[in-house]
Amino acid sequence: SCHQSLDPIGFGLENFDREGKYREHDDNEPNCPISGEGKITGLSSGELPFKGVVGLANLLTASPEFEQCVVTQLYRFNMGRREDPADVALISALTQSFRTQRREFQALLKDFVSHPTFAYRVEE
Repeated sequence: SCHQSLDPIGFGLENFDREGKYREHDDNEPNCPISGEGKITGLSSGELPFKGVVGLANLLTASPEFEQCVVTQLYRFNMGRREDPADVALISALTQSFRTQRREFQALLKDFVSHPTFAYRVEE
């Protein structure tokens, strides 16, 4: 089931080998070209095709879910846990700030680390 989610995106990035070097065909197989065509699923807009890294980046940054996703993943990574209902207001506020600050990641980081939620930890 993982491959159903990962393969469509991975095919769009397949022009890069495991070292990150660009290639136009499979290793030692010049008769097997790599198209770089992929698709992303799971967005509110449905399944969307893209070509290569630039196509994927353009697709993701044009998504209305982009800011919310960036903020949520930043929150999870830095807090070391998934968000709970008490965190929704902070994530919403950070998302709105990220939008109004034209997606400046440094500003998002500053807003996040200056919030008391980041500074104080609740004993479990």
